[in-house]
Amino acid sequence: MTGINLNSIFFHLKFTFIRYENYITQEHEDKLKVLLENDMNLSEISPIITIGILAALFGMSLLQFSSVKRSMRLQSEQQIYARVIETRMKLENTEAFTRIAKENELFAERLALVDSPDEYYTVVAFLDLIEFLFYLYKTKMMDTKLWPRWKALAETLIDMPKFRKVWEKTKHVHNSDFIEFMDSL
Repeated sequence: MTGINLNSIFFHLKFTFIRYENYITQEHEDKLKVLLENDMNLSEISPIITIGILAALFGMSLLQFSSVKRSMRLQSEQQIYARVIETRMKLENTEAFTRIAKENELFAERLALVDSPDEYYTVVAFLDLIEFLFYLYKTKMMDTKLWPRWKALAETLIDMPKFRKVWEKTKHVHNSDFIEFMDSL
């Protein structure tokens, strides 16, 4: 790559200015001397500029990659959690599980809080849903304008006697922040 020699351009300018010496001030002459002494060659500067630009682009792409990776991890985590909850609900809502669960003292006690196993599983499903939405809200993964709607639902649910009974008996298995939130309603 051939560069433009700025020195030759400034020499030509100086020659032109000499012809019009009467019009050149000391300030113009000083600026011209500085430019000539620096002998800047564009072909020497352009690789440095290019490397600087490439380094900046590489740095920006690393930051962006990190952000995308974190976002994908969170999205995967949320999808896995949703599938686990869905699978658990399908398994728990079977007659076979209910028969087996009634043999367990803890489950028998919890199922006795409501009129039917379906009611218990419905309450537990709502608790899991509200807890997951609470987690999304706290981690800023949910638009803050949506949260009041879900909080209002939680307030409505906790006012239902059967819901409150199941909550009081099962709250110890939930996240401490979520327990604090639900107990504040």
